[in-house]
Amino acid sequence: MDQFLKPQRFDDSPSAPDSSNHWTHWLRTFNNFLNAINYQSTAKPNVLINYISHPVHKLIANCDSYEAAISKLRSLFVKPSNIVHSRHLLATAKQEPGETIGDFLQKLDSLTANCRFEAVTAEKYCDQAVHDALITGIHSLAIRQRLLE
Repeated sequence: MDQFLKPQRFDDSPSAPDSSNHWTHWLRTFNNFLNAINYQSTAKPNVLINYISHPVHKLIANCDSYEAAISKLRSLFVKPSNIVHSRHLLATAKQEPGETIGDFLQKLDSLTANCRFEAVTAEKYCDQAVHDALITGIHSLAIRQRLLE
């Protein structure tokens, strides 16, 4: 069973475009592996080192515990989402030629992941709608780019 849950060696760069998704997936598979092998908690740092590349290990070489190492890697690889940009992507998404409605709905659903929607008052919702419409409708690409940053 261990061989099926064994994670790949994590070898990504914090500056890679999709590093946050890669890290999140790898950590989940690594935790599944640890649970399957009934690890001793004192062995966690040693097991971790076997499943990360040398460049990744250099990032955590000074960490004194497994928890500190994971926390450090999480802070390097998981980038905070830009809510304004995420909502703009959702608002401007279009169905691609040949894309089924089901696939388009799935794409829209995945685009909501970083939007951080929350319960708001009607007034706040109105303000957000005007803000989003301004960004979507503005003619100047330079101004839109700055607003999305």
